[in-house]
Amino acid sequence: MATLINKLSATGGLTDKVRATELIRKTTAGRDLTDTEIKIIRDVIVPGKPKPKPPFDDGGPDPVPDTQQPPPEQTKPDFEIDTKLQLLISTIPRANPGDIITSEYHNSLRDAVRGIASRIGLSVSAASEFKILTFSPAFLPTLQKNSTATNLKWDVTLNRAAIPTEIPTADLNRPISGGFVVQLPDNAAIFSMVVRGTRSGTAAPNPKDFTVSLNRVKLGKETTEPAPLIVMDLKAVKDGAFDEKGSVKLTESEKDKINSEFLITTTTIERQVIDNSTWTYTVVAEWTAGAQNAAKFEINSIQILCTA
Repeated sequence: MATLINKLSATGGLTDKVRATELIRKTTAGRDLTDTEIKIIRDVIVPGKPKPKPPFDDGGPDPVPDTQQPPPEQTKPDFEIDTKLQLLISTIPRANPGDIITSEYHNSLRDAVRGIASRIGLSVSAASEFKILTFSPAFLPTLQKNSTATNLKWDVTLNRAAIPTEIPTADLNRPISGGFVVQLPDNAAIFSMVVRGTRSGTAAPNPKDFTVSLNRVKLGKETTEPAPLIVMDLKAVKDGAFDEKGSVKLTESEKDKINSEFLITTTTIERQVIDNSTWTYTVVAEWTAGAQNAAKFEINSIQILCTA
């Protein structure tokens, strides 16, 4: 059979069937084979033909071809080069002994940190840096200093607190005062407060006093004088709608500390950080006429901005 296969593989010019049949007859020295025998031999050795079951096949199942796919080629991770981030990092100045640390150092470092945060999917938009809390001016009466008597009250309706239309002459120097407790996010830092409202009375003189303040009072010591964090003097705002903003101010002792040591003190940071386990936070608005024709005010909303 090996001789027959070798001759078949070297033969050309005839079709596979004719070539196989002819060579089989020559290889068997002219012995006559039956057509069935020739067909079996031819189908076995002609290239491209499926191999039939031999006559002695026991009828068992054909071998299952190996269809296992080769494992997929592992791709190496693609590390993208962020040229913008590289530029931000490269612009951070190198500090040397004796150098004066200027705002350039801080701002370039801040930009680089923001770039890294953006690269890993954190939001660095201006809005994401603050928690903005909006409150309706639902002022409750406050007590007079060193007394159990209440101050004059704001005229409060939904989303509006206004100075009463008529003020008796005897009360022109009594404050109209009210306040409410605000719920602020624990461990956030107080940044600023925004007061929106309206001043009425065209060309009317300024009132004697008009302030809105954000204060904190230590829990369990309600009789202690509230410690102001933000105080806004609004008596001189222009006629019509107003939108005024105030920030946490340093005390004189804190200013002296900064001027002498060129740094922000821990006292300032401690005052700004919200600690609901120790302090209660309140917004208080006080207006004193001083004159019968003093300008009247109404407050529509109060917003407190905290760093996230």
